[in-house]
Amino acid sequence: VDVRVVDCTDRPEPVEEQSRAAIREWIPAAPVQASGSVDLEALAVAVSSDEVAVLSITDARGPAASPRTGGLRRVGRDASNRAITSCRIVDDWPLPRVSVACELERVGTSDRLAEVRVVLAGVELTRGTVEFDEDRATFEASFERRDGGRLVIELCSPDVDFAADDRVAFEIPPAPRPGVAVLGPADAEGGVIGIAAELLAEFGGGEVLESGVERAGFVLVDGGAVAGLPARAVVFGSRLGDAGADQARIRPTVVDWDRVDPLLAGADLSELRVARAIPSAALPAGRTLISGEDGPLAVVVDRGAGARTLCTAFRLEDSNLGLLAAFPQILGRAYRSAWGASYEPRQLPGNILSSGESIVRAAPLDDRALPAFGGEDRRLVVPLVLLALFALALRILV
Repeated sequence: VDVRVVDCTDRPEPVEEQSRAAIREWIPAAPVQASGSVDLEALAVAVSSDEVAVLSITDARGPAASPRTGGLRRVGRDASNRAITSCRIVDDWPLPRVSVACELERVGTSDRLAEVRVVLAGVELTRGTVEFDEDRATFEASFERRDGGRLVIELCSPDVDFAADDRVAFEIPPAPRPGVAVLGPADAEGGVIGIAAELLAEFGGGEVLESGVERAGFVLVDGGAVAGLPARAVVFGSRLGDAGADQARIRPTVVDWDRVDPLLAGADLSELRVARAIPSAALPAGRTLISGEDGPLAVVVDRGAGARTLCTAFRLEDSNLGLLAAFPQILGRAYRSAWGASYEPRQLPGNILSSGESIVRAAPLDDRALPAFGGEDRRLVVPLVLLALFALALRILV
């Protein structure tokens, strides 16, 4: 009797080299279903014949159903598992507050209580105990971080058999703490633009630089002209190049503002008044955020990698924007937006956050005897294939 062994945990794969040529023609008979699992019954039917019998060895777990054709042998023991099946992180960067919310699931006879801890850069920040209600639980925690690094949320007592879904890891950025500088005419150092610089320095944990714009990590540009936009900045009333050098809009009327864009969502600009603005042609090309009768009064410029720069057609000294209740919020959002995706938490690979993969409850199955195959006087050439539609998901993981 020739025996061929195939591992069907994911896609059918011969276990040993001599099986490859013999069963290569049968593997295409295993269609992938909508769930992503292989239709093992279709494969068993395609392979079975008078000369070939199929014996499936399975732990009866996993997304693929066991074949109804051929013999069946269930192996292993019933297992229990607790798993983190989803995790959401809210990072108030550059502020130090970070919040996490994780959903957990329980299968089998695992303890109804689970202790979860949060570790950042190797230092435990907090831990808490959750109780499963109908095999589900939610863990929530908030903390203040001093710096960035690898953030791990994990069960304090991992499951012996299924530890891979007991933790999830993120990379969170450090607070930027940049120096903030003001670039503009002599009168730009004080007044409203000076207050804005102090607000941003406090917001980002940095300081206002009295000189040395080239050393600044963030720049507030106020009036005048710039050859190009600084890497991270908010620009108030500055011309791009020489456009509109001798022109100005006097008391332009604010018509509307973008209520959907994250920079202005929820902001009330109905009381915004502008005394003087540069021509719309002097603004860099970007998406209009505040509209005037004769063109944009503010735009946002896409800098790539999620970074954006807010540019207004008016200086803060030439408007009442700095006096509106929405101004600190808009300024903070513009600061975050200037850093782009570099400040967003990044989930690290190697985590199992799948409810389907974490449910290890075995299907109720009875063993079936191997059916008769082969003839009395005939030599079996290719038989007993798939001594395993081999663990359909041999998830007796180590």
